[in-house]
Amino acid sequence: MKNRDNSFDFLKGFLIILVVVGHAIQLNYGENSWSNPVFNIIYTFHMPLFIFISGYFFQSSLKRNFKELILNKFERLLIPAIINSLIILLILLISNKFHDITIWQLYNVSKTYWYLICLFVLTIIYYAFFKGNTITKIIIIVAYISSLFFYNRIPVFLFVDCQIIRMFLIMGLGIIYSKYKNNIHHIFVDKILTKVITVFCIVIVITVTRYYYGTNMLNYPIYIRILDGITCSIIAYIILHKTSNICQKYTPKLDKHLIETGKISLGIYLIHVVIGRFITYFKIPLIPEHKIICSILLSLLLYITSVKIIKNIKNKKVKRYLLGG
Repeated sequence: MKNRDNSFDFLKGFLIILVVVGHAIQLNYGENSWSNPVFNIIYTFHMPLFIFISGYFFQSSLKRNFKELILNKFERLLIPAIINSLIILLILLISNKFHDITIWQLYNVSKTYWYLICLFVLTIIYYAFFKGNTITKIIIIVAYISSLFFYNRIPVFLFVDCQIIRMFLIMGLGIIYSKYKNNIHHIFVDKILTKVITVFCIVIVITVTRYYYGTNMLNYPIYIRILDGITCSIIAYIILHKTSNICQKYTPKLDKHLIETGKISLGIYLIHVVIGRFITYFKIPLIPEHKIICSILLSLLLYITSVKIIKNIKNKKVKRYLLGG
């Protein structure tokens, strides 16, 4: 059995904290969240990088047969998403005293855990791609390219709101990176000139994108949004990987904490969203005149409360179905 690569747990730990911070800012700023520079930076890479990491570990899925894969991912990803969505729905019903619930509210609840739905679907698609014959591969490639051209006419829930199309390539890059890591490092990392040129080109792409399209990535055309997610994720991965090495050497306690956080990142993702929706639906007053301070305090509240809940759940079945682990 291979030793666990703690550097990826470090990455997941750091990223899930950014997810919590991003949601805390949303709770405070609402529709004006994109005016917050921290929010802008976080949302350029945090979820694409999570998908990239999932792609990196995709090879283990190919060791299962299709039925085993579906059952495993359904239990680990979709069941926790469904259960926590039902909890959110119950909170919504109670907050509205079981009346005046709109279709739009129900729809928003159904796509709460879009990331888990996205990961489930992408895992199946890539499993079919690698296990299937040449015709299967061609169909998947043609379908993806076609989806880019007809992006505004395809079913919204699965492919747009659950971001299947946006995340398809970044997961593929994670799979390629895992398979050819040594060769990629030899070309783009070990050689200083190549590394400098690569980073320079990525920075140019990121800068030009923001010059022409602004900072709100929701306004980007889909192909620009995909490219921006990939480039920002590459830069973030390089920085965070270096940060992991520095923390391991100079701040081992912080390193250990982020690694442990990474190991329960799925649970934190599931629980903190429930707490956030509780605050939203019951309209718990925040501090509008001190948004930055309130965002920091709310981030701490969401993070610490989620970790405490996870650590206090001892029953293995409850952990599996509620927290995905």
